[in-house]
Amino acid sequence: MEYSIDYKAIESYSEQLTERLLEGFFNVNETISGADIRRFTGMEQVNYFILRNLFQAWVEESQKIRAPYFDYEQEDVQEAMRVFMNKLSHHIKVNREHFEPLLYNALFDSLEFVLSPRTFVMERVLGNEKETLTHQEIADNGKYFRLNKGLWEAYVKRLEEVPNPLSGDDAKAVFEVVLGEEEEKLDSVEEFFENLSLLSPCTLEDFLVQESMPEKPVENEVQPAPEVRPAEVPVENQNPTPVEEDRNPVLNDSFKDEVRTNTINAGFEEAKVQSIREVINLNLQYAFVNRLFDGNREEYDQALHNVDSSQTYDEAMENLLETYALKYDWSVKEEEASSLFHLIAKRF
Repeated sequence: MEYSIDYKAIESYSEQLTERLLEGFFNVNETISGADIRRFTGMEQVNYFILRNLFQAWVEESQKIRAPYFDYEQEDVQEAMRVFMNKLSHHIKVNREHFEPLLYNALFDSLEFVLSPRTFVMERVLGNEKETLTHQEIADNGKYFRLNKGLWEAYVKRLEEVPNPLSGDDAKAVFEVVLGEEEEKLDSVEEFFENLSLLSPCTLEDFLVQESMPEKPVENEVQPAPEVRPAEVPVENQNPTPVEEDRNPVLNDSFKDEVRTNTINAGFEEAKVQSIREVINLNLQYAFVNRLFDGNREEYDQALHNVDSSQTYDEAMENLLETYALKYDWSVKEEEASSLFHLIAKRF
C-alpha cells in the first residue's frame, strides 16, 4: 500500500494548534520576544522555523522601503545594513496578529520537513525565484534546521564538488543524489510525533492517506442487520456506592487508563529528569497554569514541587489527582491533563 501526505490534515492540525498555542501565551503577554520564540513550543525545529519565517518576512519588508534615490549596493551601505539588521535581531518584539502566520507556517513547514524532506527542500529552500544560488546562500539555511542536520551537512559538503554559483535546477539535482545516498541520516519520524503529541495529540498516520486502486462495486450487496442490544441498566441502580467514593466518575474512568499507561511506560524510560520543570516548555507552562490551575501560579508551583518530592510515579499521581484534579475540574480538560501526566512519567 502506497501513502502520500495529507496536506489538508496538516493545514487543519496547524490551524488548531496555532490557535491553542496563541491562547496559552498571549492571554498573559501582549508581545513575544526573540528569547521567548526560541523556547516557545519545546520543539526546537518549530521554534527555529518561526525565526526563519520571521527573517524571510523581514527581508521582504526591507526591500520595500528602498528608495530609488540611493545606491544600496555600495559595500559600505551593505555593511551598514548588516550592522543595522544584526542590532534589530536582538530586539524582536511581535504581537499576536503578526505572530500568528509565523507560527502557523512554522508548524506546517515542520510537518512537511519531517514527512517529506525532499519536497520541503526542493520547493521551500531551493525553489526560489533566483536564477542562481551561491553555496553560502544554500548553506545558510542550515542554521534553521534542527532535524535532519546530518543530511543537510552532507549536502553542503557535496556542493564543494560543483560550480559556485549554480542554477536552482543543479542545486536540486545534487540534493537528489545526496538524499538517495545518505537516507540513513534522516532523523526519527516517530520521535518527532511523540514530542508533537505533547502539544496536541496526533500520530504519524493522521497526516498520511492511502493510495489504492478503487475497488469494484458489489452489486446487490446485502447490508447486515443492525445489532440489537438490550437496554443497559444504570450501574447505580444495581450497586449503589457512597458519594465520597464515586463523586467524580471521570477521574475514576477517563484518567485511570492514562495513569496506568504512564506507569507502565515509566518502567521502560531510559533517561529520567531531575525535575518535572525540565520538560515543561514555556507554552505548556502557560497552558497548564491557565487551563489546569485556572491561572493560579502558586498552586501550579506547589503541584510541581509535590511531584518532585514524590518517591514514585503512583505517589505523584495520587497526590495530583486528589489535591487538584477535583478542585479544578480536570474532567473537562483531558487534553492538557494527559499532556501533564505524560511529562510526569519522564520524572520517574
